[in-house]
Amino acid sequence: MKVNLLFKEMNAISIFSERLKRLRTGRKISQKQLAKQLNYGYTAVANYESGRNEPSISDLCRIADFFNVSVDYLVGRTENMMSHKSPELHKLLNNITLFDIMSAVQHVKNDMEG
Repeated sequence: MKVNLLFKEMNAISIFSERLKRLRTGRKISQKQLAKQLNYGYTAVANYESGRNEPSISDLCRIADFFNVSVDYLVGRTENMMSHKSPELHKLLNNITLFDIMSAVQHVKNDMEG
């Protein structure tokens, strides 16, 4: 049992490292720039991405907030980056079409004119 838990913990660290790097490079910011944004030392992000260090819970939350993703996504508990958002709102937003938006705009326009 202890070996299995250790494997899961190591896997979560690896997933966190990969996802942090993917999110950072997706925003086209350097490790040093991200560290500055989060008020970390300049090597902190490099150490997280390499797996040398792991973040505290409060640091995980700060990183998740910065990238607007869930902590669960960062550590590999879900593939859904937005799992921290309201499930109802998330479902609604995923189902909105361009037609829905255009209809709503037209409705508001008609209300303003008449």
